[in-house]
Amino acid sequence: MPGIPAAVEGPEALIEAEERYRLFQVILRSTSDGILAVNRENEVIFANERFVEMWMIPPEMMDKKDDALLLQYVLDQLSNPQDFIQKVHDLYNSSEESFDTLHFKDGRVFDRLSRPMLQGTKVFGRVWSFREVTESKRVEEELQFRNILLSTQQEAAIDGILIVDEKNHILTYNRRFIDLWGIPPKLVEARVDEPVLQFVTAQMADPQSFFERVKYLYEHRHETSRDELILSDGRVFDRYSAPIFGPVERYFGRVWYFRDISERRRVEEELRRAKAELETLNAELQESLKREQELASIDGLTGLCNHRYLFELADREFHAAIRYQVPLTFLMFDLDNFKRVNDTLGHSAGNRLLTEVAQTTVGHVRTSDVVARYGGDEFVIMLPFTSARQALPVAERIRASISAICVGTDKEPFRVTLSIGIAELRREPLDENVEHILQRADEALYKAKQGGRNRVAIFGEGETGAS
Repeated sequence: MPGIPAAVEGPEALIEAEERYRLFQVILRSTSDGILAVNRENEVIFANERFVEMWMIPPEMMDKKDDALLLQYVLDQLSNPQDFIQKVHDLYNSSEESFDTLHFKDGRVFDRLSRPMLQGTKVFGRVWSFREVTESKRVEEELQFRNILLSTQQEAAIDGILIVDEKNHILTYNRRFIDLWGIPPKLVEARVDEPVLQFVTAQMADPQSFFERVKYLYEHRHETSRDELILSDGRVFDRYSAPIFGPVERYFGRVWYFRDISERRRVEEELRRAKAELETLNAELQESLKREQELASIDGLTGLCNHRYLFELADREFHAAIRYQVPLTFLMFDLDNFKRVNDTLGHSAGNRLLTEVAQTTVGHVRTSDVVARYGGDEFVIMLPFTSARQALPVAERIRASISAICVGTDKEPFRVTLSIGIAELRREPLDENVEHILQRADEALYKAKQGGRNRVAIFGEGETGAS
């Protein structure tokens, strides 16, 4: 290099030195580091292309070989130019080596190595080596951040965490793991899994099963596991374990998670008991409600629908018949001379007769029809999808069946008869409600009574029946 004092004598030695010098230059020019060599007079005696590229120095400036100019040029690129120039001046007056890191305004990062050029003990210049480490520094900082983040997450976790390597050495654990199991800190600080395993196993309600499961998972490296542990003191832990694999399926060890779910299990058990009690209570309430509904809708003597429930069902069928343009008919009947039964045989006999009439009537209608006790000895039958003429045979069968009933005594028997009135939903003019239809059925019933009883009459038509 120009400016380096000759250390050889003779033609052959000089040739050899020049060859070494050229080889040295080739090596320095091919390196990925930026290299700068400066003599004591601040003259640039060597700079490779990588140095020029890294510092973005114009070629014309490099041609001047003035280190002072280069120094002033690069200062504007640095985040801390004052420290940089102070370090350079200190090193030019020193025989020490130096290594530090430079940060640029544009975010780049260089490692800088500086060594004195010596001939014997005499310093005749300095070599500067620069290596861009921007990406590696970024990766390093990211890894540091991730490690801090993972460590923070691990310590903040509600789970006790233990990580064991492939040789059963403890790699890491958190404070929660120690607290859950009550492990003496010195025991885990030894980083040996076996003593910790023995300490934990002794706390189990079933230590043998626990120990065998742990050994099984260590032997079967690809398996994950989740189960519940019951401790001898009554606590319950949720345990999860999974293997840790790296690239190309390299096994690094196993992670264990432990969570105390004792309180959750206690609450769940209380909830189960409360649920069972509520279900029992609900069943009782449903049964009670059913009975109340039956009492509210069923006639206590005959078991038929009562007056209120009849109108609830009839109102529903009334609106459906209007909407879908289908017929709807009502039959209204009562017993002829029922007062005679009560006066002659007593009210108990009258009640038995009403019950028999109800049962007989139900036997002649469809399941979709509704038979109701309207009041006293008066009954109503609702026949959906049925016209008055279609209802007439039904009414006649009921009338005939009831007339076959004989009450009284052997000496003084008499037949039971009834009169029936029939009316159907009218469309011109349209009935406004169920009461209008029942009013016409009542009028037809009155007509049947006037006609001699034991008869069936359709509103607006003649009557039929026995005399």
